[in-house]
Amino acid sequence: MGLSEGRERFAGSGRAVGRGAARIGAWCLLILVAVVTLSPIGLRPVSGAPVDLERMAAFLLLGGLFAWGYPERRLRLMVLLAASAGVLETLQNFVPGRHGRADDFLVKGMAIVAGFLICAMAERIATASQERRRSRLRP
Repeated sequence: MGLSEGRERFAGSGRAVGRGAARIGAWCLLILVAVVTLSPIGLRPVSGAPVDLERMAAFLLLGGLFAWGYPERRLRLMVLLAASAGVLETLQNFVPGRHGRADDFLVKGMAIVAGFLICAMAERIATASQERRRSRLRP
């Protein structure tokens, strides 16, 4: 398959929309999460929601953005992000006033996996819907 054929096939699938934005967002969010995780507790943003809910939302979004931005590398990235969450949690033990805990890691890891799974399911549903529409249009 030539480069132009690949672009047409990818762009024609409707999935090209937002992949670049998802990649940029994923990397920006990963950097933000790392900075917030490793900064002193007083600099951590607080939304007023329970801390586990904040963690879960951030890592669910992180997993979803990476899954959407890199569909061909989902499994590797899911494992890498979960490992990164473990490393960040461990590194918190070296920040004064912070502590890394196994239960925090479990929340983050499960949220990453959930983000990947939600993205994969949404993509399957969208693909099936597109195929049904196409089949109705064909004589």
